[in-house]
Amino acid sequence: MDQLINYEEVLTKCLSETMPPCQVSCPLQVDTREYVQYISQGNFNASYAKIWEKLPFPGILGRICLHPCETQCRRGAKDEAVALCALKRSSADYTEYQFEKLLPRELPEKKEKIAIVGGGPAGLMAAYDLRLAGYKVVLYEAAEMLGGMLTQAIPPYRLPRDIVIGELNVLHQIGVTILTNSRLGKDFQLSELLGKFSAVLLATGLPGSKKLTIEGDNLIGVLGGLDFLRLALNGEAGIPELIRDRHVVVVGGGNVAVDAARTAIRLKARDVLLVYRRTKAEMRALPSEVNEALEEGVNLKTGLMPRRIIGKKGRVTGIEFVPFKATGEAGMVELLPTDCIISAIGQVAELDFLNEEFAFLAPEGQLEFDSVTCTTKQQGLFLAGDLILGASTVVEAMASGRRAALYIDRYLQGQGLPSTSTLEESSLDESFLNLLNNNISQVEVKPRKVLSNVAPELRINNFTEVNPGYNREDAIEEAGRCLQCECRFCVKECEFLQEICASPLELVRKLAQGEYPPEVPYLCNICELCVKVCPQDLDIGALLLGLRQQMVERGEGPLPGHAFVDRDQDHVNSEAFLLTMSNPERNKVKDGNETYAFFPGCSLSGYSPELTLKAFQHLKNIVSCDGIILHCCGAPNLLIGRRAKFDSMLAGICTQMEKLESTTLVVACPDCYHTIKNHASNIKITTLYHLLAEKDSLRKLSIRNDDRRTFTIHDSCKARWECDLQDAIRKILHHLGHNIVEMPYSREMTRCCGNGGMVPYTDLDFFIRLVERRLADTNNDIVTYCAACRETLSSQGGSAVHILDLIFNQAWGDVLRAEPKTGRERRENQTRLREMLQAVDYK
Repeated sequence: MDQLINYEEVLTKCLSETMPPCQVSCPLQVDTREYVQYISQGNFNASYAKIWEKLPFPGILGRICLHPCETQCRRGAKDEAVALCALKRSSADYTEYQFEKLLPRELPEKKEKIAIVGGGPAGLMAAYDLRLAGYKVVLYEAAEMLGGMLTQAIPPYRLPRDIVIGELNVLHQIGVTILTNSRLGKDFQLSELLGKFSAVLLATGLPGSKKLTIEGDNLIGVLGGLDFLRLALNGEAGIPELIRDRHVVVVGGGNVAVDAARTAIRLKARDVLLVYRRTKAEMRALPSEVNEALEEGVNLKTGLMPRRIIGKKGRVTGIEFVPFKATGEAGMVELLPTDCIISAIGQVAELDFLNEEFAFLAPEGQLEFDSVTCTTKQQGLFLAGDLILGASTVVEAMASGRRAALYIDRYLQGQGLPSTSTLEESSLDESFLNLLNNNISQVEVKPRKVLSNVAPELRINNFTEVNPGYNREDAIEEAGRCLQCECRFCVKECEFLQEICASPLELVRKLAQGEYPPEVPYLCNICELCVKVCPQDLDIGALLLGLRQQMVERGEGPLPGHAFVDRDQDHVNSEAFLLTMSNPERNKVKDGNETYAFFPGCSLSGYSPELTLKAFQHLKNIVSCDGIILHCCGAPNLLIGRRAKFDSMLAGICTQMEKLESTTLVVACPDCYHTIKNHASNIKITTLYHLLAEKDSLRKLSIRNDDRRTFTIHDSCKARWECDLQDAIRKILHHLGHNIVEMPYSREMTRCCGNGGMVPYTDLDFFIRLVERRLADTNNDIVTYCAACRETLSSQGGSAVHILDLIFNQAWGDVLRAEPKTGRERRENQTRLREMLQAVDYK
């Protein structure tokens, strides 16, 4: 942790707020992950409210969206994508909220008036967003009711009319003026709108059907796909007679073609043949819709393209097809008798209202527009939806309407129109995807919850909804399959982050804006678990440590509670503790071999001077020992932000090492080991436990067979990166004959005991919660190899013992429940150790 990080590094690298692939691929960027999580908890109200933040029509899109989100669902790489679209519908089906609850109580009121022409998906979304922004909005719709394709072309068996009418009522509720049966070019002119309104949005879509443009396409019985659906679904006289008991051929492979074929089945056609020029797999319609059509009796032929329509007395009698080939070469002609042909090969705009010269028309008559800002060369005129997208999906059209609303607002507010979009857009983050891909192998296979349709023999007799959706229980179970793709591993593991923020990005933003009290930077234990679990190796503890140092430099730190730290540090920096004793025989053992100096540290010295002395004496029996250094590594000063004092203390250790002329410093505390190793690279260092675990050294450890226990090892957070140290501790315990049960969070994933970052001096209640969390990880007696950890765990009733007690203390069982030493007792022990060393013969 010697290298501190800054705000910018976190803001640049942190993935905690990265959108999951499903949300990125949603044109409206609905927060898929969160609304699905709410459903998994059975909270349909919260799910509905979350969807409403971006989408006021969840019941509609939950039925007919082509769900691009599901194509990016990472669950699909394991088994099947989560049914995100169906779950969106479930939130609308089972919420207890009326949408009025989710609307703002008051809307801002702006003076500008905006006209929107076209009540389809794009116009609806634009009208909603602009009205919420405070504009007066007038929405013109040529048909008798709003909805565009939602009510005129999508059959009720897929999208019931009452759902559409119910959700579109929100526009009435927020005060949008709606004028139906108002056709541009007939009931009003574009020039009128441009003169009366501050801005005009054309969202008239592509309501016309593209003609087959082959011989006979003008015969009676040839209909466009959209024209047929519009007439059939609105009860136009003559359509049932045209279809009933007739042979019907539908040409096309999109959803309009499939809807037309299924509608013809319901109008009692004798037979319906769907013909597509490519393969079934290449059809643009949803595979589920194609399969449902086949279940209902629609026949499918692929690889054919229409060549000519045959007729008699002006009416259709048949249609010729030839094999579709990319080269255009002719093949064998296939004649299919038919009474009705429905062409669903594409959609076209109807621009007959453009009977004047407008600046947004190119010389050839095509529309000219900016695809980013939805603007035209005509001042104040904007376009949205299929007019600029071409034939699109409902969700894409809605997103286009939202984009247009954004730029209309910018235009009216005089903010200028940039060349790039300011909509909330995102791309798939490669680092995030790699993280998700790495984790997918650990996911248990759990197939998607099946959605059961009404039986084909029942559903073909009416236009009742085919799919009833999930029941509550199935929706909750399906939502539980969501992997919740996110990178908040640090938050999930760190009590500090859970207490303070939803993500490191939120933490950094609030810190930068000064929104936190001065205690917050001091609540982190600097345990480095965050960097262990972070795929970007971000160390939030290092950031907060840097803030502590800055606070000290500004005179804002340490905090008043750190007076206890000051008192302890003053003591270990005084003659009451400081001592360096050398081996009078050291010159006799220096023959080029490695020699050692023992550094017990202040924690072990304060915990038990007797254990410290015995460890030192044992060390002299197993290695060439030059002496002992009683000193503090300075970690407490470092952790409260006093870097200058810390550097001074560290320099003192280096000086004493030079005085002893030892090659290696032997530490007994993992905190000392971590601190010196990372901040004094000129000192060669090892631990007492490394040396004790060596084969020859183990033989010299006495083993007692009278009291063998099962222990759980608490790995110090400062030993997180030290696998060899962790192994050494376990090797020693096994040699002593004890059994080991690992904690769920151990070794490199260990949790801090709660004392690592001087937290008790900042927030005692938070410290206690940290200790209690660690104690909850096991029901066994705990063995530590950090004296501070042992004392911390025992402070809240934990049964804990230091590993050196097991080695050198005959009555170690008495230590398990012993109360921790007070600060005074620790300081007295440190002084007593110094006196004990001075009173005994070094040898």
